[in-house]
Amino acid sequence: EQHATQSKANNLQNYPVLTLAYSGGCTGVKGSLNSAPNTTYLLEFFANPACDPSGYGEGAAFLGQAIVTTGGSCSNNFTATLNAAVAPGQVITATATDPANNTSEFSACVTVAAPPLLTLTSITNAPGGNPQFTLSWPTSAPGFVLKQTTDLTPPIAWTNVTNVAATNGGLNLVTLSSGGGNRFFRLSFE
Repeated sequence: EQHATQSKANNLQNYPVLTLAYSGGCTGVKGSLNSAPNTTYLLEFFANPACDPSGYGEGAAFLGQAIVTTGGSCSNNFTATLNAAVAPGQVITATATDPANNTSEFSACVTVAAPPLLTLTSITNAPGGNPQFTLSWPTSAPGFVLKQTTDLTPPIAWTNVTNVAATNGGLNLVTLSSGGGNRFFRLSFE
């Protein structure tokens, strides 16, 4: 008697789990990959006008790729920056490919949002006569870090603003002293 053996497609390679996606001039995607421990994977990202009715994606437009290495616990979080813009409201999906070229199914879709607007408000009557200003952005846009620099000449050295953000009325608020010289600020998706 002969028995047929059946193997699972692509050695059951897991797909990435995508949690956030923002797009302006480029696209940032956050997520995680849970697969074999201490292994390097190629993640490939795709944009689609809408999600498949199954909730999982398709590959209408290739956006780019990123490398993720899992740790001893078999997983790793990632933030991928892709040099392609995607219209807010479209969806992004991804696949993961292991070193033996086993590629996962498409991940579940994540909807692309527009990046948050960073707003500057002057405060003229600060305590002690030292002028201050407040930077704010919506709390509904997680994953962003406030960065600053004093010079926009490349290579630009952006550093984290260390003041802790307060929240009020759906906004993250960071108040800083005006001080001397120019300072430039941006929100970085990390």
